[in-house]
Amino acid sequence: MLKFHLFFIAVIYCTLRIIEANDDGAVSFIREANSTTLEHKYDYIVVGGGTAGCAIAATLSQRYKVLVLERGGSPYGNPLLLRIENSGNTFANPGGLEAPNQAFTSEDGVASIRPNVLGGGSSINGAVYNRAPDEFISDAKLDKNLVESSYAWVEKVVASRPRNFSAFQNSIRGALLEVGVTPDFGFTYKYVVGTKTTGNTFDSHGQRHPSSDLLLAYANHKNIDVLLHATVYKVLLQGGGSRGVLYTDNLGRSHTALLSSERSEVIISAGALGTLVFGNQSLPSGGTVSSPDRRNATLVASGSVNRTISEFCRRSVSTNYHYHGGCPLGEVVDWSFRVMGLNGLRVVDGSTFLSTPGTNPQATVMMLGRYVGVEILKTR
Repeated sequence: MLKFHLFFIAVIYCTLRIIEANDDGAVSFIREANSTTLEHKYDYIVVGGGTAGCAIAATLSQRYKVLVLERGGSPYGNPLLLRIENSGNTFANPGGLEAPNQAFTSEDGVASIRPNVLGGGSSINGAVYNRAPDEFISDAKLDKNLVESSYAWVEKVVASRPRNFSAFQNSIRGALLEVGVTPDFGFTYKYVVGTKTTGNTFDSHGQRHPSSDLLLAYANHKNIDVLLHATVYKVLLQGGGSRGVLYTDNLGRSHTALLSSERSEVIISAGALGTLVFGNQSLPSGGTVSSPDRRNATLVASGSVNRTISEFCRRSVSTNYHYHGGCPLGEVVDWSFRVMGLNGLRVVDGSTFLSTPGTNPQATVMMLGRYVGVEILKTR
């Protein structure tokens, strides 16, 4: 009974801190980069206040001084992002360079969208919350007990069980069971084969809970600074390790953020797209991250065929979500997510994935932020 009461009190406390931000859109430790002068050094600098970055920053702030640099603005106070009735507009109406749902076209000519807001993809996505399969966890050599507790830590704040279903949704569920997609698991966050109702990050009142809610619920406000519209353009390296970063504010002014000691770290959590900006590693397909060669070698000799496929893809292919890879475990980062060959630099986001988790990855990305944060606290 005592454990239940303590859990209930913790949930109420987390909820009140989140409501504080949703009501007025302002939190004391979240500020504009152009209005802030950094007066001290940090134990950890997190580049990217996205789906993973918020989770790892909230965790590390329990014991250490943390700076989060987010290139976008805040989702709080913006019903276009936080209300369920507006969720479809994110993909239907992508915006420009300053928009939270930033439209872009890849070098291959594919139109797409990337997040540009605190909370990252969890602030603009379709809100599906589903854990990764056991094989994904095993391949990444993650401790299953810590994975479980990290998922639970995330779910206490951001995930909900859907309560209201449309006639269409009920019909689809019934049809799946009728044709033998069994067993029926009812509701679960777990990745299972069969029919199930999964979670989402809209609560019963239609309010979105992005990963930035983890900052509001768990971060030590005295130990964390979150700067908005802070675009990191360089990691400072010295003596085989990182010592800080350079970033610009939305007025174009350059700033420096420095680490406090040799044991301090820069953690890149800029997402599967943003993180690649900081690397120039070779790709298996040839070229580098900054200059990829994605041609199919078997078609290079046949220029006309290659051009035909290329043009078909430009006309027909589009994607808006679920990017991963680019800095895979065991190749670019080690199994503790440290960049190989450098001290004081880690990558913690979807760019490290060896494969897709087979569902919306946001649950696993948030879990990963918490997981690595706990591992750092245990070993430092």
